[in-house]
Amino acid sequence: MKEEDSQILYRSKIDWIAVYSKNKIYCAEPRCDFYTKIDNEDLTKHLIADHNYGKHPCSDNNCDYVGYSKINLNHHSGMHKRRFEKEFWHKCSRLGCKSTFKFQFALDVHNRIHDNDLDVCRYCPYRYVEPAQYTRHLKMHFGIRDYECDQCDLKFTTQKELNIHYQKHEGIIYNCLICNNYEAYRKNNILSHLRRVHRDIFGENINWDSVKEHVKIKKVLDGLI
Repeated sequence: MKEEDSQILYRSKIDWIAVYSKNKIYCAEPRCDFYTKIDNEDLTKHLIADHNYGKHPCSDNNCDYVGYSKINLNHHSGMHKRRFEKEFWHKCSRLGCKSTFKFQFALDVHNRIHDNDLDVCRYCPYRYVEPAQYTRHLKMHFGIRDYECDQCDLKFTTQKELNIHYQKHEGIIYNCLICNNYEAYRKNNILSHLRRVHRDIFGENINWDSVKEHVKIKKVLDGLI
């Protein structure tokens, strides 16, 4: 094991002895089951060939961010389109950016993204700005799932993933009333569907209150709710 690896895994509270005894590293992209040996180039080659990893610069003239994949860049681009209901004291100084923050450290993180001042994963081209993001990423690399569902035998990397999974046990389905052929278990997914497929009706800046009359919510076990 390399010294810098043990330091990274120790800070992340990951069992590095178990990690290196298995000598496996997994692709951290959702729904991808690719894995290879630790410390070779196969993972990076896979990410470039199968997940479009590379240099994807932000198209905003006032932002220097460079995405590590097209999906990552699309996610970042949403930062430039967000609509804010509240305005806080700490304001972004970039021309055209309307982001404001309650705390200075949040603004500092935001500015690092604009400046493309990000840290890089030890094992792949993934880039991040907050340590918690890297901890989650490393757990995906090493197949660590600390959060177990108490209603089935599935395990997850984060509490957020477990909470999303619980929605399936609740049996709630969101049905689009505009096209009547899309259903989702998550509210975020139905919002994404309306924003993407029915953009001509709603535009991109939508929230639940503005679209809920176009969604039918039903509970599988109890009928309509």
